Amino acid sequence: IESMSFYQGLIPYLKNVKLKNESKISIDQVAKKYTLNDNSILLNDLKLTINGFVQNISDGAMNMDLNFQTDNNNFKDVLSLIPALYTNQFSDIKANGKFDLKGKVNGSYYKNIYPKMDIDFNIANGDFQYPSLPKKVSNIQVKSKITSSGGTADNILVDVSQFAMNIGSDPFQGRLKISKMLSNPTMELYSKGKLNLADIKSFYPMEDVKQLEGMMNLDLDIRARKSDIDAKNYNAIQASGIADITGLKYESKGVEKPVKVTSLK
Repeated sequence: IESMSFYQGLIPYLKNVKLKNESKISIDQVAKKYTLNDNSILLNDLKLTINGFVQNISDGAMNMDLNFQTDNNNFKDVLSLIPALYTNQFSDIKANGKFDLKGKVNGSYYKNIYPKMDIDFNIANGDFQYPSLPKKVSNIQVKSKITSSGGTADNILVDVSQFAMNIGSDPFQGRLKISKMLSNPTMELYSKGKLNLADIKSFYPMEDVKQLEGMMNLDLDIRARKSDIDAKNYNAIQASGIADITGLKYESKGVEKPVKVTSLK
């Protein structure tokens, strides 16, 4: 498949991705069971191996036991899934670092019932740079995990315990935890970093951008539950820090009028 996209709501999980799939599938028509052996999926440059089975047990209900992992662990293979980077210049990008993606999904899936999940996605010492540009994004570190004991979506826990990178010489770090997605979405967010917006053009080609400058400073620590927001129980919401933007100027071919922000706090 030369181009495939997958959206859920407004979120593009995959956009214009090349897909290649080679599989050995054993089919039990009576049991409606499909067993995957040496199932290889290539998404742009990222290769996944998936083994296990999927079984249709009733109308719309499925039973499954799948495990997957990456066959290659070069950081550049992950970058190939980012639409803004996977352009005609992608082959010229210099990238280093390792990553690993592996997971298990087993149990039943039907309407609001989800299987058990145990998925890891990590990046260690990643960096990338366009040869034609002076600066690079370096020291990319990600530790993330999605787990669930199965059943309701409330049991799904998304935990990005580390997210860090240096954009040029400016460090950025954060972490994110989301739980109780169905009944009472609960979020813990920490984000800290400074960014000179003019530096973006020094590590990422922006041909349509005529002007981009300004300073952005973030230092946020937020812990909140939807139930407290709905009840206006603001004392129960922990929120501190700053979001500070100064001297922002942005002008591009795709924006009808220039954007200017003198100071925003």
